[in-house]
Amino acid sequence: KSLFKRVTSLLLKFVQRGRISDLIITLSQKEGSDRQHHWRSILPLLVSLPDRLASALGVNYPKQFRPRTYYQKVSEQMFSLLPSSLASQTPPVAWSVVFGSFPFLSDWLGKILMVGHPDIVAQALVTYFSVRLPNPHWVGKARAIIVAVPSQCAERLLESFLRLSAQQRCLNTPWLEAFFGDVAIMPPYRNLLSHKFLILRVSLPFDVLRALIDFAHSLDSTFFREALSNVLIAWSSPDFLLRSNTRQHRYLSGALVHFLSKLSQDDIAPYTPRFLNGVQGHLGCPVIDKRHRGMQIGELFSRLLQPDNSLDFGIEFEDDYKDEVVSSSSHTSPATVSFGVAVAEVDPD
Repeated sequence: KSLFKRVTSLLLKFVQRGRISDLIITLSQKEGSDRQHHWRSILPLLVSLPDRLASALGVNYPKQFRPRTYYQKVSEQMFSLLPSSLASQTPPVAWSVVFGSFPFLSDWLGKILMVGHPDIVAQALVTYFSVRLPNPHWVGKARAIIVAVPSQCAERLLESFLRLSAQQRCLNTPWLEAFFGDVAIMPPYRNLLSHKFLILRVSLPFDVLRALIDFAHSLDSTFFREALSNVLIAWSSPDFLLRSNTRQHRYLSGALVHFLSKLSQDDIAPYTPRFLNGVQGHLGCPVIDKRHRGMQIGELFSRLLQPDNSLDFGIEFEDDYKDEVVSSSSHTSPATVSFGVAVAEVDPD
């Protein structure tokens, strides 16, 4: 036990005094095959250290090795090897090594994701890049990390990243373009950004949903039309109308309102049959809130389709979320539609 305590104490000092950085620098200076051999042995040990110590020490488990504390500390040391600004001197590990022959940062973050800590990775990304983007110099670095994320972890990382970005008030189109501009059209992100997070992730706050739609609109028109079609097909489905709960229906209705704010009269024609079927189905819905939301969307749609002869159901939708408003922008103003979905102000910068 005495020996194990001494070893634990040495490990603690190794981590707390920033020796992980020294280890990475030393490895980066080795030859390619030799470096990879050592790194393949070291990385699993670094990742599993909290579990190993917890199993061996039980109640005497040092708090510094609790997963969140430990992973954050090591991640900080990994990121410290990158330059802090464009004016920085040559970083300890060359860019061509970090994002090429020795992608230690991507490897480390990928392993943290694999053991179930997407929030820690999201925090590291937001903290490091929030003061550097959207400067083009850093965009490639941000995307390189995202591309290296294991595909099975992409969904959890994306949700944590979006929520944290919204909390830090940096969630906007330039921010998302910096990380996902070229990545959004590739699997698995295409399905996540054009379908799953717009339709199924109904627990997301509306400022995240709105930012995703704004981002889709900034990409090529094919991606935007795909995303809009996915939402419209789901919203106009009789099965969705019948089975959706309040939160689900509010979320998709709010998404559709924001999509409508991006369309002009020329854009709307391909979607007319689906909109008409969806609105008609909602008019016959026995659930009052759903019927009223359908009426509101019908009015907004008709103002795009026939500005001089639009529908007016005379419904001023009110519920328990009066202050949480979804506003349709210039194409549909002055209409204001409240769907009871959470909206937070987001800094446009």
